[in-house]
Amino acid sequence: MTTRKDNSLNLTTFKDYSRKTIKYGLIALVAYLVLRFLVGSFTAYWKATHPEPPPAPTVGFGKLPALNFPASAKVPASYRLETANGRLPDLTDRLKVFFMPKSGASLFDSDNAKSIASKFNFVFEPEIINERTYRFTKTEPLVSTFEIDIRDRVFNFQTDYLSRPDLILANKLPSNYDVASQVKTFAGQAGNFGPDIATASAQVSYLVSSGNKLEPAVSVSNAEFVQVDINRRPIDDIYQIYTQRGYEGVVHAIVSGFFSSGQRIVEAHNYYYPIDYGQMHTYPLRDVRTAWKMLQAGEGLVVNPGKASEAVIRKVSLGYYDDMEGQDYFQPIYVFEGDEDFLAIVAAVDPQYIQIQLPD
Repeated sequence: MTTRKDNSLNLTTFKDYSRKTIKYGLIALVAYLVLRFLVGSFTAYWKATHPEPPPAPTVGFGKLPALNFPASAKVPASYRLETANGRLPDLTDRLKVFFMPKSGASLFDSDNAKSIASKFNFVFEPEIINERTYRFTKTEPLVSTFEIDIRDRVFNFQTDYLSRPDLILANKLPSNYDVASQVKTFAGQAGNFGPDIATASAQVSYLVSSGNKLEPAVSVSNAEFVQVDINRRPIDDIYQIYTQRGYEGVVHAIVSGFFSSGQRIVEAHNYYYPIDYGQMHTYPLRDVRTAWKMLQAGEGLVVNPGKASEAVIRKVSLGYYDDMEGQDYFQPIYVFEGDEDFLAIVAAVDPQYIQIQLPD
């Protein structure tokens, strides 16, 4: 009898312990899951609000040469910031800098230049301006000159189209797509294009002649010429390219609709220099507020001052500077845009990584 009672007590005790074990085990499991969720949430929040700093800029090219801005023809008397939120934007503190290789001299430079000129129907011997510059001329169908750097193959093609009112008669301008394609084919005959310009989009605008100059057309219907500007594709598909002439492209052309398609281009400039995108380093940038103060102090380049004495700035961004005269490195700039087509640029790389320019 005693054994049966003890067995009953042991079974009851075991069941009691089992219930308690399951109960407290479930409580512990729930507590563990809740704690794990809280710890995970806090960790995610901490990482989001305290991100690890990016690696330091590589600055592998050492100190860079200063950007070669021309002197501003005119600057406003004052500036006023009128962005959407009334403040300067928060921009990145570093950007890429790319190496731009130089073309070495070759025994075939002269022959290559003559071969390129022949593609533009310049067949006579050139005038040698200096050891790197040849000038070719012809008189038909327009009085024309073709001036080329025999080493880098950048060129200027110019005609007397502004003194030929007959070019406007029965003028049928090509479509945007056709004209961009024609300009790329024409300028690309120099053989110096890379994919960054060959596949870039074109900016097309319409012009009318006024004496010996061109002015924007009121509408496409009364346009007499088409202007085409092509710059490299934006860096990282974000940062636009600017020259010392602002939005004017390193490939720039004026197109007439008077001649056949092969002779429609009456002015063209190819200022394309290659970039080695494989040789790249990151560099720290001066603060945007410093760039804003520099602009106000008369530093940088005012490409278009607008018409008012006070420039109203609506947009501040980062871009890249493409010097039409060539440069050693492709560097970032701050870009200030505003009312009445105001446009100015300021060098962006931190000045401690810029070579000091000694006075001449």
